Amino acid sequence: MQKAPLSLIPFAVMANAASAEEANWSVIKGIDIKEVVTEDSYKAVKIFPSAIENGVEQFDITGFAMPFSEGGLTTSLMLVSDMVTCPFCNLPDHAAALEVTLAEPIAIEDGQRITLRGALNVIHDPETWQAAVLRDAHIVES
Repeated sequence: MQKAPLSLIPFAVMANAASAEEANWSVIKGIDIKEVVTEDSYKAVKIFPSAIENGVEQFDITGFAMPFSEGGLTTSLMLVSDMVTCPFCNLPDHAAALEVTLAEPIAIEDGQRITLRGALNVIHDPETWQAAVLRDAHIVES
């Protein structure tokens, strides 16, 4: 019998619910970005944890939604791991954040805690610090 590749197994089934949440954010936080600055160039070199270095077809992650649009339906948001240590407030030990594009528009409140499943794509572009995005995501009932 042939085993399914790791990339086909949702990360949430790899640990119990509470530690799955932490494990998946740990993977995101585990992306290492090194700035390489010379006199006439700049690049952000990204080193990805082996679990996600080629992306993941199904990646489950739970966090707090920060929709890009106010009111109504949205198709894109930032998902943050912790609302107490906002990643946008310049704290040295801030929460992780992940850009999300949704498969279908949904109504969602700022700060709402949700679990999403989508394709985790890594971003190798050396001109941006953005390292991953969750695409075609949908809400998973917990």
